[in-house]
Amino acid sequence: MQKQDLETTEEEKIAIALPYGCQLGEYRVLNTLGQGGFGITYRAEHIATGKKVVIKENLPAAYSHRHDSSLTIAPTGSGKEKELFEWALERFLDEARLLAQLNHPNIVRVTDAFTALGTAYYVMEQIDGGELYKESPEPKDITEQWLHPVLVDILQALEYVHSCGLMHRDIKPNNILLDRNQRAILIDFGTARSLLSERSATMLESPGYTPLEQLQSHGAKGPWVDIYSLGATCYKLITGNNPPRCLDRLSDPDPCTPLATQPELQNRFSAEFLQGIDRALSLKHTARWQSATEWLNYLNNKNVPEQTEIKVTPIDLPQQQLTATTQSIAFPPPPQSHPTPTAPNLPPFYSTPLQKSPTPTAPQPIPPPPLPIGSAKKSGTSKGGSRLEWWISMLIAFIILAIAHNNQAEELGNGLFLLIYFVASWRRARNMGIRPIWGVLWIVATFVVSSIIPTILLLVIIIPGLIKGRKSKEVQE
Repeated sequence: MQKQDLETTEEEKIAIALPYGCQLGEYRVLNTLGQGGFGITYRAEHIATGKKVVIKENLPAAYSHRHDSSLTIAPTGSGKEKELFEWALERFLDEARLLAQLNHPNIVRVTDAFTALGTAYYVMEQIDGGELYKESPEPKDITEQWLHPVLVDILQALEYVHSCGLMHRDIKPNNILLDRNQRAILIDFGTARSLLSERSATMLESPGYTPLEQLQSHGAKGPWVDIYSLGATCYKLITGNNPPRCLDRLSDPDPCTPLATQPELQNRFSAEFLQGIDRALSLKHTARWQSATEWLNYLNNKNVPEQTEIKVTPIDLPQQQLTATTQSIAFPPPPQSHPTPTAPNLPPFYSTPLQKSPTPTAPQPIPPPPLPIGSAKKSGTSKGGSRLEWWISMLIAFIILAIAHNNQAEELGNGLFLLIYFVASWRRARNMGIRPIWGVLWIVATFVVSSIIPTILLLVIIIPGLIKGRKSKEVQE
């Protein structure tokens, strides 16, 4: 597996990020919040309501670039780069649909998704707060009383995510927010990024936070992946330092000193609390907490269970293609209060069978958007019949009347008849019904100014059309 450096300089970030005031659908970009190797995050506002939101843009830097003038994004090449970019675009939209179905107070809510400028975007609620590490006290001032509720918040979010058959895959201090009420909120799932790195045979790593099995192409992946990353996040908050990279920890002795053995921490944390974090940071995945529920139960009971070896079957994620929509996706409005979390219905691609997790059900298909007004006219047919049928009937009427009448006055009357018949037929073709008074007035006028023969001919042609039109209208009503 080839390791890929996806870091960019500040100058490069400014060059490829969307400028202030750029309009994306119903939203206006205000500023750039962050940027990585797979996308850019913006702070924006809804143009109509002024509501502040966060927008994530799909931009895998290794396979795509932004045009300076048009601001559109395109693959860097026509071969493998184009294939990977299109695949990443579909996975990005799939991830947006999945996140929109998640409903938990400790997970950021996705409210909208759309395509623009050659790529895809999804919209999230803006959290009134900041990144966990920036909002937390200095490491020397962090206590168990402060960290315990933060840890419980994230474990409850992971318990819900894992029960849905999903994994976060990129937990670190930058991907946890702390709002003004000190509530920890999980953001920026790494599902699409991880799948893209596996497909492109590149190594996606957050040094110090990514466990060993996540770097292996056939590593055993399950809830313990997120458990390791959360333990590393706690390590960073307590010590102020990133944990050693998992590959560096393969040496003997392990450079990651257990927290429970550090005397300077014992006056701020209980030994049991630190032992729980140390277990989450175990290099072997079978020695860690095997689920968020297990760690939560331990925090409540303060009783370290015996660590047992658990046989794990490596999981190979399927590589089948999914079809991603390229139109705006409307999601339900956010709840007024935090309801009881409910599990979403997930497509098979993301339904990774995790240990002790129920198998998610297939999602309900997304209905197609309603057709615009007048689209029936463009289709060429309607419930009352086809245009071709009525054009032919008018042509026959013209031929019959042209043969039956010779003087100019009657030809003028025939022209008026064709005009009225055309309007009536056209209205019926649009499923709007026919006004019978038109046909009646014409019959009376013809009887007064002409003879009985053309009147009979007109009755034969007009009345069936009126009957069909009325029946079509009644069916619609």
